[in-house]
Amino acid sequence: MPWIERRVEMLREQFVIRCLKEDSNISALCREYGISRKTGYKWIKRYQESGCLEYKSRKPKRKSSKTDEKIEKRIIETRQERPGWGARKIHAYLSRKGENMHCVRTVNNILKRNGLISLEASQARRPFKRFERAHYNDLWQADFKGDN
Repeated sequence: MPWIERRVEMLREQFVIRCLKEDSNISALCREYGISRKTGYKWIKRYQESGCLEYKSRKPKRKSSKTDEKIEKRIIETRQERPGWGARKIHAYLSRKGENMHCVRTVNNILKRNGLISLEASQARRPFKRFERAHYNDLWQADFKGDN
């Protein structure tokens, strides 16, 4: 006996067709298909409006927090005028000039995205070196505050 192939779209369509018949109990059909009544009504409404029950992406159609192109252009121009400045200094400079800036990390991402931060320059920066040793008393330090 061959397996019956069932896709989600087919099951949704069966559900909606059964719901649209007269004398159908939507609550009972929702329990039978293992969905909430809210989802059932959503599928029925979608079927009546467009006839389509395929999966719809939940991804937003636009990104509301995207940086304004004008600000992004100012960041790039500032970096090109002063190539020695990093994201923190550019952020502070443009903030003082009255630009509505996001955060330093956003400035850094814009610089990276536009190829204004090279991999070599990033690797040249050395991380903070801690003064730790493997054994006690391997390193001694004295802080002198003066005669007072």
